[in-house]
Amino acid sequence: MGKKKCIGLVDAVDGTPADESVEFGIDGQVYAIDLSAVNAAELRRTLGEWARAGRRVRAPQRRHLARVDPWRKQVSGQERVQIRDWCNDNGFRVGSRGPLPFDAVDAFRMANSRG
Repeated sequence: MGKKKCIGLVDAVDGTPADESVEFGIDGQVYAIDLSAVNAAELRRTLGEWARAGRRVRAPQRRHLARVDPWRKQVSGQERVQIRDWCNDNGFRVGSRGPLPFDAVDAFRMANSRG
């Protein structure tokens, strides 16, 4: 005799078989919950009452973390000064503050490498 393994969703509220996963949000957090059709309808009805009393707002834009270049991460304060001076003498446009462009750091290091 063979075995058959079934995987299914279980309603997080009452333990009955779930029909769907429902997402909802509050206080900037988004949640997902597996619910039966009956409990999903109840959640939508309850949250709908609150939603109708509120106002829609735009979701905040996600901020993407900048990619960190391993070389740039290892630039010392003194080397930053040298790179900025070298860039100004060699036609690179760099500001007196802020991050240095990858190509400027690469060009400085290539020009000053000993090899």
